[in-house]
Amino acid sequence: THTHTQTHHPRPDFFAFFLKFWKKKKTMKTTDSAAAQPSKLAHISVEKTAQINKMNEMPRPHGARRAAMLKDHPEINSLRGTEPWSMPLILLCVGVQLTMAVVVPQYGLLASVLAVYLVGAVISHATWVMVRCRRGNGGALSLS
Repeated sequence: THTHTQTHHPRPDFFAFFLKFWKKKKTMKTTDSAAAQPSKLAHISVEKTAQINKMNEMPRPHGARRAAMLKDHPEINSLRGTEPWSMPLILLCVGVQLTMAVVVPQYGLLASVLAVYLVGAVISHATWVMVRCRRGNGGALSLS
């Protein structure tokens, strides 16, 4: 009988490679020279925190404007509430987006980019506006 012997070529083990790479990356971060240098991210986060604190101290005119508008035009309150057509419109928008995701790529890259930019972005924006208005009655105006 003939026994077939195969030479075994070990495949590179991705997990072992990843662990080796990760350990090397961790030891590079914890060297003494790296620890002595100030972190660039720390500087950015301090700058960003100062920026956020400055923004929080700025006056917020929306509440005063809303109160003045409601005082001058109390009929605005009758427009508040959830529009009953918003849920079917949200579902329609999502359905159109899913249909576009399946159909449009068949027409090539240029058609896909144009469809995403011209149609998809508008539908996406409309969807999230309606979701936000339905979610909390946050200023949702009725169409009726």
